[in-house]
Amino acid sequence: MGSRQRYRRERSTCPLRLAAAARLGDHCHHLRPGRGRQTRRPLGWKWTSGESLRRQVAVDGVRKEAFASAASPLAYKLYANVALFRVLALGSMAIELLSPIALIDRRLARLWAFGAWQLHWGILAIMKIKFRYQLSGAAYASFLDFEKLIRR
Repeated sequence: MGSRQRYRRERSTCPLRLAAAARLGDHCHHLRPGRGRQTRRPLGWKWTSGESLRRQVAVDGVRKEAFASAASPLAYKLYANVALFRVLALGSMAIELLSPIALIDRRLARLWAFGAWQLHWGILAIMKIKFRYQLSGAAYASFLDFEKLIRR
């Protein structure tokens, strides 16, 4: 590829890269010092045991039931499975803390975006909390190579 073609390709993907960086900046704001980073909270790494996440889901369900809204039936079914909540807590922590690696490589960025998108679908399924922008996939669209699809 010649330098002129490379320059055009880099220039055409620049807005998408900026959008991806902005999305990551929004997602990573808690990683800055003094911003309540997951690992600096009172539970810290203990949060990954799954027990805290399990309690969080239970409290959310009780609140929903108390205020005339139905809790997710999936929350009732999964509540007894502490090992599953441990896996979910570890995955959630990984998505949160590994988000900066998406700036390093485009393949890692797509993998991270898919994981973050699935995280929000999991929250919807278990807790019935809707993150419309994230669930639509629009929040992560800048991580995909749409220009390759258009060229074909």
